[in-house]
Amino acid sequence: AAALAVQASGQAPCLLLPVRLCLVIRSWCGDIPSQAVPTVLQWMETFLQERCPKAVRLAALGPLRELIGRFSDHEAWAQSQAALIDGCMALLAELKAPEVQWRCLNLVHLFLSEEAESGRYEI
Repeated sequence: AAALAVQASGQAPCLLLPVRLCLVIRSWCGDIPSQAVPTVLQWMETFLQERCPKAVRLAALGPLRELIGRFSDHEAWAQSQAALIDGCMALLAELKAPEVQWRCLNLVHLFLSEEAESGRYEI
């Protein structure tokens, strides 16, 4: 699904699978086993890449918010968090609607707050 998201280029059928996957991950977040977190974070990293369609990148915001709430202390964030912050910042630059900008900015704030506490993020 992650590779499909990168190749989607706005094609509706290819776009649907990664967007739906994000909805499933968001719903499933409460039951995600700890050992699955690194894989799920890798998917979110891929979905937030600038080469992914905006719909997929926006869909990734929901599961990320849930993952932060549930697994903020998981060691897998150490490898993923900088790429996720950068992906959110790139997406923020493309957004026009204030509500969506706020969702993205709030997520960046949560990431940076977590990073400030741990001291891991480098600009």
